[in-house]
Amino acid sequence: SDIKKEKERIEKLKNATSKNEEDAKKREELIIEAYDRMKKQEERIEKLKKENRRMKNEVQDTEEKKEKYKKRNREKEEEIDIMRKEIDRFKRERQEAKVAEKEDIVYREQEKRKSEKKWKKMRRHYKRPILNWTRKKRMSKKTINYAFSKAKDLRKIGTKLRKRRKM
Repeated sequence: SDIKKEKERIEKLKNATSKNEEDAKKREELIIEAYDRMKKQEERIEKLKKENRRMKNEVQDTEEKKEKYKKRNREKEEEIDIMRKEIDRFKRERQEAKVAEKEDIVYREQEKRKSEKKWKKMRRHYKRPILNWTRKKRMSKKTINYAFSKAKDLRKIGTKLRKRRKM
């Protein structure tokens, strides 16, 4: 609005005709002053525009930084969640392994007890005087003990006894 007024004043001064030189000089001085004022106004407007642009850019930069930080924080949180899940899985696996190990130990002990019972039964059975099927003689305790000491598995006792008999 100030610039428009200055332009109108300059136009009036240019259009006005003067009769003497003093008026013409005054008019020229007034025109120059009006131009100066107009330039100052334009410079001030430019300055304000630059300032406004700079402020907008700063705001935009801060928003971009905020977005960047938010994104980085989100990524960190995701990494932390993944790590937590891995730790939980590892703990669960360790717990399951411990439980499985305990169950395995219990199972092995049960099997051991079963085999011991079976072994005792078999020994009792073989310690009774058994007739040798070919010669119809009773087997000595020595033979039976030898067979039990050599046999590592219950199924092999019979073969050990037969081999001993043949000797």
